[in-house]
Amino acid sequence: MRKDSFDPNDPFADDFSFEAVESPDKDIKAVVGEMESLRDAAVRKHSESMKEVEKLILPLLRNLLKNPDKGYIKWENRTEAINSQIAKITSLTRRPLDLP
Repeated sequence: MRKDSFDPNDPFADDFSFEAVESPDKDIKAVVGEMESLRDAAVRKHSESMKEVEKLILPLLRNLLKNPDKGYIKWENRTEAINSQIAKITSLTRRPLDLP
């Protein structure tokens, strides 16, 4: 039989260049475990960051709610205070996740 022909009755006519290898299950399980650890660390870091952002924003909103009947707000050094809070918030929301 010629090597370039196919005989459907001969199961060994062409081996398709396959070769036996050890089961990669252990490697896959290790990778899955590592990915789950990284995911958990990312979720934890994100949660911590969001709590820090809340600590910066919620006091302002609560103070604005204190006197809803007044049509004005007296706030000295407003520009500096707001710019400072913006800088703190963006430093939290734009920092990269430092994962293990």
